[in-house]
Amino acid sequence: VLALSAALGWPVLADPRSGARRPWPGVIGAADGILRSDRFARDHRPDVVLRLGHRWVSKVVNEYLSLAVNHGAGLVVVDPVGRWTDPERDVTAFVRCDPTLACRALTERVASLDAIVPVVGGATPWGEEGRRAEADAWAVISDALAGDAGRPMGAASLTEPGLAHCLAARMPADGTLVVS
Repeated sequence: VLALSAALGWPVLADPRSGARRPWPGVIGAADGILRSDRFARDHRPDVVLRLGHRWVSKVVNEYLSLAVNHGAGLVVVDPVGRWTDPERDVTAFVRCDPTLACRALTERVASLDAIVPVVGGATPWGEEGRRAEADAWAVISDALAGDAGRPMGAASLTEPGLAHCLAARMPADGTLVVS
């Protein structure tokens, strides 16, 4: 996913369930907050959306993508088991395929085409503005949760997002947390 994003210059709007929400150029993990800005959403409307697997859990992101489709963007869904979850009926094309294999094949294809003639310049409206918006959003989120991070776990003012922030900050990079 990250290699394809770099090859195309496209952002990765990383759903919380994706495993791709990490500090990496092109990864937008705070898309739900960023796209609440009407101006940003309007100025950063995509021409094509490549969705890998399930829809976003965020109503805001799903509405943004649906609006993009209503303004002419194509929506291509790649899903390994053929789930057609499309309540808005926005999907332009559906590909039943392992998303990892699809990303590898597309990345190779872009690289081979780019060797002949540049396919994409890598400059999209999301480029630097998206990276800046992502950094700003996480700075605001971190500041809002910073008060919880220093409190003992039983503190009365600890919030659900604050607890998640505390746990994430203390987990090893390769750690897994299961909440039930």
